Amino acid sequence: MSNQQTGKPKQKMSPELRRRRNLAEFWQQRYNAAGQDHGELARVAFDRARAAAVRARRAGESLALYELAESLVKWAEEVEQRADRIERGHAS
Repeated sequence: MSNQQTGKPKQKMSPELRRRRNLAEFWQQRYNAAGQDHGELARVAFDRARAAAVRARRAGESLALYELAESLVKWAEEVEQRADRIERGHAS
């Protein structure tokens, strides 16, 4: 039912809210397109994180990309350590 039919005035969406909704829709479409392909899901997630860090840097958060890199390094180290433990367990 449209706003005209209900007699309610149409509320205009703020540019910031519209931008956020468009961005959320964009990323959701990319996640959906990736489906169950874990490699593609990882690429989409990385692209999203990098885009967010770049936007944050442009907004004045000068360390945003560095913080993203730190997070990725920590995650990679944890995964490598788990893989090492698994490999050692199978090797014995």
